[in-house]
Amino acid sequence: MRPFIACFALVCAFASALSPVQARQKQTAGVLGASAIHAQSQTLPISVSANEIEDIKILGASPAVADAVGRYYIESKVGTNFEPDLVATDVKKLYLLGYFDDIVVRPPEAGPRGGKVVTFVVKQKTNAPLEFEAAIIKPVQPGPDAGRTVEQFIASAWNVAASRILAAPAWVRSDRYRYVIEAKAPPEAGRSPGQSEAAALQWSVMNRALLVEKLKLAVHIEVRPAPIYALKVNKQGSKLKRSAGNGPAGCNRITSLDSKGVPPEVRIYDCRRMNMIWLAGLLRGWASDYIDKPVKNLTNLPIPPGGDQPREVTDGEYDFRLRWSVRQVTDGISADAIAADVDPEDRITIFEALKSQLGLDLTQQMYPGSYVVIDHIEKPE
Repeated sequence: MRPFIACFALVCAFASALSPVQARQKQTAGVLGASAIHAQSQTLPISVSANEIEDIKILGASPAVADAVGRYYIESKVGTNFEPDLVATDVKKLYLLGYFDDIVVRPPEAGPRGGKVVTFVVKQKTNAPLEFEAAIIKPVQPGPDAGRTVEQFIASAWNVAASRILAAPAWVRSDRYRYVIEAKAPPEAGRSPGQSEAAALQWSVMNRALLVEKLKLAVHIEVRPAPIYALKVNKQGSKLKRSAGNGPAGCNRITSLDSKGVPPEVRIYDCRRMNMIWLAGLLRGWASDYIDKPVKNLTNLPIPPGGDQPREVTDGEYDFRLRWSVRQVTDGISADAIAADVDPEDRITIFEALKSQLGLDLTQQMYPGSYVVIDHIEKPE
């Protein structure tokens, strides 16, 4: 298997769908071994305003890591105004991933079109493998082992919904395959949402490497308005209370209270030192019967500092308990049989629970989202 070539001079350009700059981030079949990812556009303006972000660079990260980080974790975007506070928040969010040992933002430089160039210099952790030790993709015959489609593999690797994969040949959506891989386990997940995100990021990188190698996959990314669920503080104000403890961050599902079992139709999560970025990342998994789109943290509540070292509780970390019932109960489907043991006060949706218990609204809206456009792909033998 060819070795992975790390990149220490990576240039990543990202564009907001709300920006007049209609840029496309181009990834080729060699993206995982190339030294740069280039932005291409047919409508780039000759000049931009002095405070507009003209380009974003991520130095010191592998191309696939930089692409994933730039699209999903950095809120500063090409075509928007440079905001020092937002860049500082971006740094905190990157630290929370637990994927980098160090992150430094250089003072913004003047770009060739008169705007600002923002450069993140990162030191990526070295203990995470960047491709599988050995892997093949095998066709699956009809039967109990249904396998997965290549569209599903791509969606998992790029962390997008299948509906956001464009220009795919028909077989990508119809034919089914399975991985046969040898790989060391990713960094242990589960101690905190941040570590879980780091493990997910690593598997995403490794899966991309596999698809590029085995299927000669080449894609580019387009940013377009897409439907999401926005997590915001409601008009009555947040009910969140600052965390009181110095223990590990995370949430546990409660299955018994006061020596009584919690009905399986009721969801109760007890959270400690939870921040809103992590909560947004967890909600879809907790309540997939209600939430069928990505959740974006738009609360504007403080983001705690990152890093792996123990520290005191800071603003932006909260202790809370969230409880609601599954949709079968709240929709009244077979209510007598399903919800017989559910207390009336628990017969609320995840949306009602967030509002009444935490002072947060979860509503649908359009937001710039990434679409994966397939430029080239070869069918596995």
